[in-house]
Amino acid sequence: MATERRIARPPRHVNVRTQQRRLRHVKSLAVRSLKPPEPILWDPLAVKVKFTLYDLRHPNTVLYTSSVLEETYNPTWRSLTFQYEKFGDSVTINKFKIKVWLITGESKEEMMCFEKIVDLSTYRFMGVSLMSV
Repeated sequence: MATERRIARPPRHVNVRTQQRRLRHVKSLAVRSLKPPEPILWDPLAVKVKFTLYDLRHPNTVLYTSSVLEETYNPTWRSLTFQYEKFGDSVTINKFKIKVWLITGESKEEMMCFEKIVDLSTYRFMGVSLMSV
């Protein structure tokens, strides 16, 4: 009687709850319906938007500054890349602070529109994007 040997195969589906969620996995960022802190700034043609990321271990040091987008209150930044050479171990963090800035006028004055602490471990996978729980 021959014994049947089975070859162990890796699972086809990996449970998303066990996957790591780190800053290096963030590939794009979208903000919707920004509201300027001052009503005079409601003209979308006169506003520029950018964001900055901060490592919570070093809250006063800017980790990343985005490109500046013009004429929108619904900005989307694509193709974010975080390289080990530039960011070191900061790409492995799962908690960080994000600040969104409005740049207005000829003086290029920057006003913080909002800030939020993001904890990627509390997000869940929804297709091709992460949604807050």
